[in-house]
Amino acid sequence: MKPTARMTTDEDATLVAHAQAGDRAAFDALVVRHARSVGRLARRVVGNVEDAEDVVQETFVRVYQHLAGFRGQSSFRTWTLRIALNLAHDRLRARSRAPSPHDLAAGVAPHDVRPPDHAATHRDDRAALDRAVAELPPRQRLALLMKVVDGLTHVDIAKVLGTTESAARVYLAMARSTLRRRLASWWARDRRDS
Repeated sequence: MKPTARMTTDEDATLVAHAQAGDRAAFDALVVRHARSVGRLARRVVGNVEDAEDVVQETFVRVYQHLAGFRGQSSFRTWTLRIALNLAHDRLRARSRAPSPHDLAAGVAPHDVRPPDHAATHRDDRAALDRAVAELPPRQRLALLMKVVDGLTHVDIAKVLGTTESAARVYLAMARSTLRRRLASWWARDRRDS
């Protein structure tokens, strides 16, 4: 584990212990530390900002309600993301329709990463990447984004997805392979059209 990851986990453990003892400020600090990654995961699954915001709120309500039962068998972050993933899937089932690839592409990229406005090529490349990621099977897409965007380990990805570490590695390998193939054909076609 990287030193920064261990430090984050240790800081989370301290905050969890204080929150379990009734320290509301410690719980608020946990929410601040993890709300962004919960929001990204929720947007990826439900496909729109409004439902994602509801999932984030419900996630932290559930975390608060069940914090006394948290025993640290996984990291707090992993436990929280697993709750968010379950709630996001519940939201999709309740909505009774899967999000369109266009909806999913809107939630794929972190909002703080934008291609340069002066380079149409970069926008086209980014749009192709967003489409390719959005078209991945759900588990592959989530595994890839949790690894690349959130920096989760294979173990943590497996815990969030409720699978084995080996399966998480397979999802990532399949996602990368599919993206390489799709993007290579897109770029080859783009060069021919130029």
